[in-house]
Amino acid sequence: MTFGKIFFRHPLISMRFSVRKIYNFELVEEATREIFFNVTHPLNRWFMYLLFFLSLFYLMYVFYLRLKLWGFNLKQKKDFAALFDSLFTQRKLLEKAKTGLPHLGIYLGFIILTITTTTVFIHYDFGWEIYKGILYVVLTVLSDFFGLFVIIFCCQFIFRRYFLQEESLISKPQDLVLTAGLAILCIQGFILEGLRVAITGDPWKYYSTIGYLVGLPFEGFSVQGLKNFHFINWWVHTVSVFVFFALLPYTKAFHLVAAPLNLLFRQNSNSDKKYLNLLESFETGKINKVGYQNVNDLEAKHRLDLDACTSCGRCQEVCPAFATGKPLSPKWLILALKQSLYKQYTEKKHSFLQKLDCFLVETLTLGVPERLVNSNEALIRAVRLNGKSAILGDIFDDDFFWSCTTCNACVEACPVGIDHVDHIREVRRFATTMEGKPPKEAFQTLRVLQDSGLSQVSSVSKSEFFKTLGVRVLNPGDKVDYLLWVGCISCGDRRKEKILEALVKIFKYVGLDFGVLGDREACSGDPAKQLGDEATRQMLVAKNIETLKTVQFTTLVTHCPHCAYAFSVDYRLFDSEFRVKVLHHSQLIYYLVESGRLKLSSGNQTVSIHDPCYLARYLGISEEPRSVLVRIGDLKEPKRSRKKTFCCGAGGGQYFYDLKIGERVNINRSKELNELKPDVVITMCPFCNQMISDGKSLISANFEVKDLAEAVAESLPS
Repeated sequence: MTFGKIFFRHPLISMRFSVRKIYNFELVEEATREIFFNVTHPLNRWFMYLLFFLSLFYLMYVFYLRLKLWGFNLKQKKDFAALFDSLFTQRKLLEKAKTGLPHLGIYLGFIILTITTTTVFIHYDFGWEIYKGILYVVLTVLSDFFGLFVIIFCCQFIFRRYFLQEESLISKPQDLVLTAGLAILCIQGFILEGLRVAITGDPWKYYSTIGYLVGLPFEGFSVQGLKNFHFINWWVHTVSVFVFFALLPYTKAFHLVAAPLNLLFRQNSNSDKKYLNLLESFETGKINKVGYQNVNDLEAKHRLDLDACTSCGRCQEVCPAFATGKPLSPKWLILALKQSLYKQYTEKKHSFLQKLDCFLVETLTLGVPERLVNSNEALIRAVRLNGKSAILGDIFDDDFFWSCTTCNACVEACPVGIDHVDHIREVRRFATTMEGKPPKEAFQTLRVLQDSGLSQVSSVSKSEFFKTLGVRVLNPGDKVDYLLWVGCISCGDRRKEKILEALVKIFKYVGLDFGVLGDREACSGDPAKQLGDEATRQMLVAKNIETLKTVQFTTLVTHCPHCAYAFSVDYRLFDSEFRVKVLHHSQLIYYLVESGRLKLSSGNQTVSIHDPCYLARYLGISEEPRSVLVRIGDLKEPKRSRKKTFCCGAGGGQYFYDLKIGERVNINRSKELNELKPDVVITMCPFCNQMISDGKSLISANFEVKDLAEAVAESLPS
């Protein structure tokens, strides 16, 4: 009888019998199967357990080696919320349905198959007979269908990597081992299930739907022949499972361990903590190097970042530098550093197991970069050179790191908690603080910061400017409710002075008790931080903390998100007693509007909004300005907004230097905003205001650029 006749005559396919009869609902409580079917001899089981414990031992040994490589302290601060969000919601992963849903299918399939195997283990080895009845039926049905999903999605991933060769994907031997390995294991499992069903005529075979269908072609063969074939396949499958199990650390599946750990310890990635009291530490010899020269310098969290990476390319897709044709790619940064770290690791071989580990690392984890699909020059350099090669210069060119705007889009997009920007800042710290090699155009800015305490020297005195506006300039010992922090770049630039005038108008309108420090203000230190000058940054931080202690105030208000982040986060690292309440001006305006103290008149203008990176991503402030703007005009959102905003191009210190490579970031952003045909584009950062204004002029757009404070001040009742 042909397979077609067998297939279409079967009751499950032809549906000639009732569903109740097919699935034996009345006898479901008796449903189960023989655990070691056809391998009943004790030697089979003992040899299987020997293989299991050998693979488990090797897996744990390699994990021990990785913990040593990371240098991790498991007692560090933990973020269980981030871990829970990743493991149980897969929120970031599912933001891209094309890859997120298949990944979720494989993830759930892996979990269900693991639960089923564990249940079988408990049932047989502990004698707790739980693999029967309803639980047996549920696990059998789920295992069948999710096993099929794993095969389908693994084939999809193989097709994307090796046939479509999508540009965002780099394909190493470890990728094929994982995807093809998982698919083969599931196919082997279905063949074994089909053979068992064909041999035993299992009364509950229809619950094993896929296995049953696979077994249809075997009907009609001799029972002994099928048993022999089953026995051979059982051992092939068993050995395959344990070999795959032992190879997990060398495949992308290792992110099942590294990614949760990376998320759990993500709060330990703030490298600023290492350099507290830097100048004093230099003098005492406690610190003799700042930043990263080579992979030896990477701290534990940053080493863990490298193993957590799945090279999905989400970071690269949102990077403004990469999008505008600059050398930087956050993805290649992490992958090349990993190559360099493991290249150095494989140079140290001692015991037989370590030699085996290094061989598998070189073969599967590293591969041969020249032969990889969608490889990269940095990856090739990282493997050709030794592990002590300089990150900046040997592996990457200077422009790679100085292209970064520190916008944090890559960090926000990463589903496994990698902090690409921290790596970049550390390399910049070494380049500037240790080697004195910032971008040439930034030299002048750093020199001015060191000499005057300001990132830009203006002919206009802050104190005199605010006195002309009737604003109180505070002296030591003075007290106010609100201290307005002005920042470096607004005074002396007539365009940005209008923002300050608008803020003063709003504050006076509602009767706030406020004042300014005037010329006693120094730069917050953020430009020095982004340009890698840690010593100058700490000098400015210390100076500002001392100045702020001379006056009494309840709340510090600033219109610069970079200053707001510095005071909210950075300063508290350097002085544990610095607990100043900090508000961005968009927050204060929102509170005044919501409380009814600030009444606004609605206009008929179409307004769009540009979210500053440091406001929306770093500080998480995006809804407050929108709540204000909808009262003023018709708000239109750009495609990239809120936490997914696109950088203006000034971040990372690039306001003070120009790489002149590729398209200007502000032009790219201005084009996007112009597509909405707004009358006004609202910014909430003096840097963004400058960059979007310049971009608008370069593309000859017709919209106006205003700060939120200006738009609000114009909407005040006359």
